[in-house]
Amino acid sequence: SHHPEEKLTLFDLVDQEPVCPYCLIFGPHKNHPCVRLEELEEKVRDDIEEEITQVRERSGKIDELRKSAVQYMERLETVTADLSDKIDAKFAELEAELQQRKTTLRHHLLTLKNRKSMEMVQKLSQVLALERRHAEGWRNAQALLDRSTIFDMFDLKAFIEENMRDLLEMDLPTIRRTSEASISL
Repeated sequence: SHHPEEKLTLFDLVDQEPVCPYCLIFGPHKNHPCVRLEELEEKVRDDIEEEITQVRERSGKIDELRKSAVQYMERLETVTADLSDKIDAKFAELEAELQQRKTTLRHHLLTLKNRKSMEMVQKLSQVLALERRHAEGWRNAQALLDRSTIFDMFDLKAFIEENMRDLLEMDLPTIRRTSEASISL
């Protein structure tokens, strides 16, 4: 800029500015390394083009990565939805199976309860029948006693022994349980 009439054709590498040949030889830029502006322009253009090429390559790679990420996310959403549907279906299946098992268990319990109730009613009926029989036997024995003599006692003894065998053959704990169970019903 000291010589406006001179064309700036060189570039001072120390001061980083364009200079004329006169300033480089005789002026303030004396003995500074320099390059021709045309060469520098070419080098800068090449560097810029190289940078642009690298940016485009990086941009292309970024686009590929973005597309790949989008595809991965879409696949992930699909897989997630499928898994969620499968989990829901399995849960519904297990819930239905559990409900079926509950129903079956309730049915079995009612059946067992009814069967046990019937068994208890039968045993209770047997106990009541035996009780009536024995009560009748004891009434008959009392009546015999009332009208008997000492000689008739032998007949009474045989009658009591026969009825006692029936009583002793009964399972007393079963009779008690049956009676208690019928009371709790």
